[in-house]
Amino acid sequence: MVTLATKRASVYTQFLAGNFTVKKTTHAFSAMAIDQAHEQNNALVKGDGGAVGLTENLTALWRWMVSGPEMARVIAEFQATSETNKADHKHHEQTKHTQVAFARDVRSLTQVIGEMGNPFCDDSKDLLVLDSRDLADPAVINTVREIEKLGQEQHDSCVHEELVNQTKPITDPIKRTTSLFSADLQSEISQEHSCKCRL
Repeated sequence: MVTLATKRASVYTQFLAGNFTVKKTTHAFSAMAIDQAHEQNNALVKGDGGAVGLTENLTALWRWMVSGPEMARVIAEFQATSETNKADHKHHEQTKHTQVAFARDVRSLTQVIGEMGNPFCDDSKDLLVLDSRDLADPAVINTVREIEKLGQEQHDSCVHEELVNQTKPITDPIKRTTSLFSADLQSEISQEHSCKCRL
């Protein structure tokens, strides 16, 4: 791709013109990759029932191969002529309601950042909830800090035992380690929390 401009100038020109996508409508931002357009056309040809069982009946398969694309074309033409909103070519987010909602969300975010500080500028080593600034429980912090090391140890052990030494079958499941959402960890957190509340 880096040398496309010099080695294949005509292809590079077509890329710059946007001819690497397919536009099925005149709406803005409606372009899609060519393979995605092929998949959508295949879905149109298959119809609602799909192509299930066609390979078992040769006559039905031939009938579908001949009539399917033509039926898809006729349906597409009908839909194109029956569109009621032909003049509206805006993106679906270019409406007053969407823009007002977006502006409200931006104002809300800037207000929270103004009140609680910018979370992206925080250089604290603590693990905390961004919206409430509550510190995470020590059990969760320990799990988060150790989880990568535990995963790497499990991977190394699996490779060594199943592929190198072949002392275990390759179908042997990997033992699950404690996760942040496990019952043991949650009960441990709730016990610590109740102890703190009593103090």
